[in-house]
Amino acid sequence: MLDFNNTSWRLPELESICMHFCSDVTNKELLALVSKLGPKLRHFDMQEAEVSLENFPEQCLKFLVMPEALDLSFNHDVQDSDISVFLDKCGARLKVLTLSGTQIRGESWSGIDSSLMLADLNLSSC
Repeated sequence: MLDFNNTSWRLPELESICMHFCSDVTNKELLALVSKLGPKLRHFDMQEAEVSLENFPEQCLKFLVMPEALDLSFNHDVQDSDISVFLDKCGARLKVLTLSGTQIRGESWSGIDSSLMLADLNLSSC
């Protein structure tokens, strides 16, 4: 298993990361991983990763420019408030957001900035 807290490695050229079914990754480990990535990351796939986005937006801004595509499909820990904060803090470059199979209802999205560049929003099976 990869040690996300190991400080000896970095992935500054990485453009895509897939974390399908990484259900054992904690929020702390996810933030440690994000700290290793660079500004070229374009696609972040956390389908069925079952990770919390608590404090993720604030932390992600310290380490990388947010990707153009984010997939949180079937991640049942994601809440409406998480997505609202995430889009407000990190959504400037986001073009594709996939929330299929989540519990998202759009209840707290009213304050989201209208300057979002979203071209594809997938809410199937929500």
